[in-house]
Amino acid sequence: MGLPQIGLAQVLPEASKPDPAMEVVVVRGSRLPESVPGDVKPELVIGTFEIRTSGATTLPELLVTLLPQTQSGARRGGNKPILLVNGRRVADFSEIRAIPVRAIRRVEVYPEDVALRYGFPADQKVVNLILVGRFSITGITGGVGQSADGERETYDLVLDSTRIETNGRSVFSFDAQKASGVSEEDLGLSLSPGGIPSIRSILPETETYHFSGAVGRSVARLGEQGYVTMGVDAQSEQSQSILSRSLTGSQLARDTEARKAKASVTAEGVVKDRRWSAIVSALSEDETRRTDRA
Repeated sequence: MGLPQIGLAQVLPEASKPDPAMEVVVVRGSRLPESVPGDVKPELVIGTFEIRTSGATTLPELLVTLLPQTQSGARRGGNKPILLVNGRRVADFSEIRAIPVRAIRRVEVYPEDVALRYGFPADQKVVNLILVGRFSITGITGGVGQSADGERETYDLVLDSTRIETNGRSVFSFDAQKASGVSEEDLGLSLSPGGIPSIRSILPETETYHFSGAVGRSVARLGEQGYVTMGVDAQSEQSQSILSRSLTGSQLARDTEARKAKASVTAEGVVKDRRWSAIVSALSEDETRRTDRA
């Protein structure tokens, strides 16, 4: 048994001699566009399987399940993380709220010092949502509900559309809600003088309409990884409460309408290894109240 081993030992050194003509190949990697700049590594990475098995059906639900891992010990109160999408800033959460969980490929959680690179103080963690390369879905859902006593009915209609491509994304959502009012007469709580049933509202009749939309596209003229996102978020809330009857028997009501709209533009890119970003936003709020007099 020893002789064959000696024979092999005599051959191996000859075969292991380096070839002076051997070509040296150097492989250099580059940072993926959707990752956070720099060499910092995430504290936590949640993959596709963990996302699917989390039980979350919407992005807000997913962020709630991750709250213990994304809270920072460096800040008290209002301890929400900074959100990125594919390594890019977002002007407002409404721009990404409607993104389906199925469109998220990976979630990365970074320490507080990464926030400095995006213009925030280092007292919040950074959560980077990495989306799939291509995704498209349009859905419509609706529902009808009723209170336990059967006096109040609610209606809800939601339209969502998400499209993700290699050079951009678009996310749109429209939500309409309506709820009937409930009066003292409905519940038989009291009677007004003269035996006339009271029509005073306990719960007002309400209507709410909410629209949000965002479109993002790659723009080469802004430099490497140049990207522009335009977002709009608008909401209208209307309510009517019945106060009493007038002397002529007609209803006296209080009507309230609140309107809120926000528009934003986010632009960013990389020029000479320096990342830059800019956010411009405008907000408008208005509320109108009208009360009938006897």
